[in-house]
Amino acid sequence: MTKIFRALVMITLLLTITVPSYGIDKVISFNDLHAFSSDQLFEKAQKLVNTYPYLLSMEVIGYSEDLKPIFVIKMSKNIYNYKPVDYVEKTHILIDGGVHARETFNPAAVLKMIEDYVIDYYDDSYLPNYNVRALLQSSVLHFIPIVNPDGFDVAKMGVNTIDSPILRQKINVLIPNLRNDRLKANIRGVDINRNFEDIYYDVKTGKWVDQWGDSAVQVIPGEDYFKGYTPASEAETQTLMAYMLTFDFKAYVTYHSMGQSIYYRIDHLGQAYFSTNQTFANIAQKMTHYTLMAPNDYEEFGYSTHYFANNTLKPAMTVETTASYNFPTPLANYYQDYVANRLWAIPLAFLEEAKRIGYYDHKLYVDNLYVRDFMNLDVAKAFAEKLGGVIYTYKGKPSYHLSKNVTIEVNESFKLSRSIMSSEGLVYIEFKEFFEMLDYEINWIKETRQSSAVKGNSQIIINLSTFDVTYLIDELVVNLTNTLKPTLYKGRLMIPIVFMTEIMGIDSESLKIIEGNDVVFKDLF
Repeated sequence: MTKIFRALVMITLLLTITVPSYGIDKVISFNDLHAFSSDQLFEKAQKLVNTYPYLLSMEVIGYSEDLKPIFVIKMSKNIYNYKPVDYVEKTHILIDGGVHARETFNPAAVLKMIEDYVIDYYDDSYLPNYNVRALLQSSVLHFIPIVNPDGFDVAKMGVNTIDSPILRQKINVLIPNLRNDRLKANIRGVDINRNFEDIYYDVKTGKWVDQWGDSAVQVIPGEDYFKGYTPASEAETQTLMAYMLTFDFKAYVTYHSMGQSIYYRIDHLGQAYFSTNQTFANIAQKMTHYTLMAPNDYEEFGYSTHYFANNTLKPAMTVETTASYNFPTPLANYYQDYVANRLWAIPLAFLEEAKRIGYYDHKLYVDNLYVRDFMNLDVAKAFAEKLGGVIYTYKGKPSYHLSKNVTIEVNESFKLSRSIMSSEGLVYIEFKEFFEMLDYEINWIKETRQSSAVKGNSQIIINLSTFDVTYLIDELVVNLTNTLKPTLYKGRLMIPIVFMTEIMGIDSESLKIIEGNDVVFKDLF
């Protein structure tokens, strides 16, 4: 009965996920991608991004040894209008595939995932149980479909796909009697997923530990398992390592093949981390019905998941797709794993869980910019020392920039004690404090959410829903649309200092700004 039930479920999901919606012409087809080279995948990805520029953007983040592009597709609402502050305003998740050469299904699965999310954005009935439109309001999904394009091409089509004649000749020397379809490594014979730096901070000893050299299955270049002579020796490894630290990713999932299993047991980072990672693994297991791997199945180091976890203390796991031992992966397995095993659902489920967890209290700042948060204070302090940063402990979402309390003196006329200055020098003053100093009457109209300062025939009105500013003097109405927007800080209405200098006509040379010692966690726009 179980097999019959699962077959019915697969048929139902196939109907759900393959019917075009809202007249959208699909770009991604497993039938096409199954035969594609890495160049063709790249072109198809470009077409997908160009079709949906409102939601998708592409960036080449590095190149393989044979100078083939390694690219990321970022997905979010209004992605073309991405701002630096979205580093904290939105939740970031990282997904990749194609680390191992012969695992040819996963790049196609990642690209199809992107398109399916796009379709569900416009038609919420497309993917069951998830509302992509709602999630993308405050999230960015980062997809790197193919990390090892050189190896991917060799595994599919042979060494003649290598553009460089030097590298083409070299692979035959490095790996004599190469079986193309069994290649996991890159074209230098290095298994990328064992080539990552594996350094972590041990809270028990208070020391940094490098476990990369603790084991070696293969000691010379080969089809698989050779981790390189030094960590991070490969262009592909370096590209992914750099990108992992470019954003404050809240989770990482890497799709590999084969075995329909989930590797998640990273147990050297403490019980709190292990428990969190296990929670995410259980979510993935519930989605896919894959097997959670036992502790004795972890014999190597230098995995991409280790590097990510060691540096972020965020959930990281390897999802081994497909049951076939045949490579390149047969087309029949594409539909079975993607649909029946719901591989597409894992990033969305991880995103929901990451949003539920939110931010940890210990937040690392380097050069006055937020980098990432940590669940463990000792680890946070170790990274602060390593990176030349500072840890601030406070609850809730971090501000991207650090600011400071400042006092502003205007000659000997008055002093503003509740002002804020950003690390870039942008200054905000408190609306109430400033206008009361000038003998204005401050009013608050709850029904319209407006705050105003009135004195004689002069009136400043600020809408606290839109932060639009209107200046009335006599019969003249001036909408200050080109002025920096006011903002709120701890319930206080803060206005840019240009209100003093440009609107109220106070000479900027008469201002003296005295920095305080109190740090303010507020992004000033």
